[in-house]
Amino acid sequence: MNGAERDEVIEVAAYWATRLDSNECSPADRAAFEKWRAKAPEHAAAFEKVEASLSAVYRQIDDPDLIAYAAQVTTGAPRRVWAGLGGIAASIVLIAVAAFIASLAFTPENAVLKDTIPENTAGLAEGAAVYRTQVGERSTVTLADGSEVTLNTDTGLRVEFSARERRLQLLRGQAFFKVEKDATRPFVVEAGHKRVVAIGTAFDVRFDTADQVQITLVEGRIAVDNRIDKGLPDALGEAAPRIELSPGQQMLAALNARPSVIEADIEKVTSWSEGRIVFDNDRLRDAVVEVNRYTATPIVLSEDSRLDAIRVGGVFRTGRQETFLLALETLHPIGIEKHAGATRLVWRE
Repeated sequence: MNGAERDEVIEVAAYWATRLDSNECSPADRAAFEKWRAKAPEHAAAFEKVEASLSAVYRQIDDPDLIAYAAQVTTGAPRRVWAGLGGIAASIVLIAVAAFIASLAFTPENAVLKDTIPENTAGLAEGAAVYRTQVGERSTVTLADGSEVTLNTDTGLRVEFSARERRLQLLRGQAFFKVEKDATRPFVVEAGHKRVVAIGTAFDVRFDTADQVQITLVEGRIAVDNRIDKGLPDALGEAAPRIELSPGQQMLAALNARPSVIEADIEKVTSWSEGRIVFDNDRLRDAVVEVNRYTATPIVLSEDSRLDAIRVGGVFRTGRQETFLLALETLHPIGIEKHAGATRLVWRE
């Protein structure tokens, strides 16, 4: 196993250590972990090292010197060598400390999320409203029928109820819908060129690119077709068929292509609603795009093809860019360059 492969195994082990210790860990998660650990001796050995390192951190997490050291690492101050820990273990300790401190700053008790309030509703029908969140914000709206909508970062949603229909339009961004049942009034969500029809269900819709809509069903039943007012045919010029999704399925619908339906990683898709981003062997460039959704100071990659080979795993808090950067710098040959208005990733020799 080369260095890159070993780093990937350590990252996955760190993810499992975090997941297994969380309240959301399910029997299916534990079964998946056991399957991964039994797949190779290196997996079991990596997990043992991660667990030992995390135990060392938790035993001393209140140590002022440890907290001060983690702060120095996060802000880019000169590093010191940790006595008594090997290189891999030291890397995990650094990440664990930074992640723990970040989590202290984001708990349900002290988190401050701006309430989502209707914008100027001039020109809207009576009872209609537009709700928006800014970059880095997340908010939940309870609608007049009791349904709940959680808006992700930089999201806009128009809501208009009538006696016959509950119509919503996702203007941009991402939202998670928990729909109250009402057989007499379908719950319709429009996003780009697609329309989702539901009665009582929970689903996620993402529309942050001009030509692609991502729809993921968590529970219940939904049907997806083209928006009636758009009148758009499918890629072959034919009428687009209505597609029904089952729980756990995800539709990817590009404007000029036939939609595809795949099995989704529900935990990964919906983790944002709890303020988390989950990466599982994702390409570095894709991970950076996701992290950038939650910050006004973007991360950019240098034009170095070696960065394309890097894969990222782990669980990070939305808007906690420094913890993400620390993980990259610690586990990979990546350098961090701070510039006005952006952070640049370079290959570190």
